[in-house]
Amino acid sequence: MAVTITLPAEEVEELVYDSVEERIIDTTRWDIVYESIVEYDDAFWRVNWSTGATEHQDYSSFRGGWGVEPEPLKLTKVVKKSVVKEVWVEADE
Repeated sequence: MAVTITLPAEEVEELVYDSVEERIIDTTRWDIVYESIVEYDDAFWRVNWSTGATEHQDYSSFRGGWGVEPEPLKLTKVVKKSVVKEVWVEADE
């Protein structure tokens, strides 16, 4: 079973600024969803967070928006492993 912790949004925001890795995992009309790997308490943790997709979406996982307070975020403990992956590529003829 996965090891998880919950931290206040403000604390996670500080961790994300110094993230080990960060990538966009999804986009919607209104949001850009990120996955960040952060270091906390001598371990590595994955956290998903989002921010508004345009300047008109005054929203962030860290600051809330529209008068709503941000909720604490769940982090999942992770380790880095090498993984072999098969993919389809163009055939050479």
